[in-house]
Amino acid sequence: MPVIMEPPGVWINGYGPRIGNLSIDQERLDVTTFGESKIPDPEWTYVDQNGHFHAWNLEVADRPKIFTADERFEIRTNAHSVEPGTYCEACEYGDTYSISLGWFCVLCAKKIPNPGLAPDPNPVTSAPGRKTWQIEFENQDGFPGLSRILQGQDQCSIRIPRIHAFGIASCSRFTWDGAAGEHGGWNFTLFGTSPLGRYGGK
Repeated sequence: MPVIMEPPGVWINGYGPRIGNLSIDQERLDVTTFGESKIPDPEWTYVDQNGHFHAWNLEVADRPKIFTADERFEIRTNAHSVEPGTYCEACEYGDTYSISLGWFCVLCAKKIPNPGLAPDPNPVTSAPGRKTWQIEFENQDGFPGLSRILQGQDQCSIRIPRIHAFGIASCSRFTWDGAAGEHGGWNFTLFGTSPLGRYGGK
């Protein structure tokens, strides 16, 4: 749903102020994942065979992690399992082997079950996408360089002091309204080709 604003003055290539209707639109992207979204299970704990305790650290609620175990690759041959970080001579001489990810205690290197996960009660389904903006003008007098802008030959500089906004735009539509006043006027739309930036100061 576009947001429409009516700034009191728009400057085009330094000429202004001119009355125009500014509209800003931002699409929403569907980021729904396939299958059920999972989060760390706050209730999960595990004690390995050497008595070492493991759990999700919930001190930082939005970024829980496990600091008592590391996720590493495990190499398994047809005869034995290789401890993480050690050299496997058999693997170099053609023995059948497999590589998989696993969790291992940082103290004793013993493998532990995969840390528990739970359904996410608030899964993210959408995210902000590309933002677009345009300004519509009606019954405008001409100014130097306007004809080239209207014909798409030149882009133009846009500045809106009231909201401290600026950007670059090109013309996407224009008509001549001969009934607008004694000499007529231009109706045109400028479409943003850059982000609508913000600047500081007065």
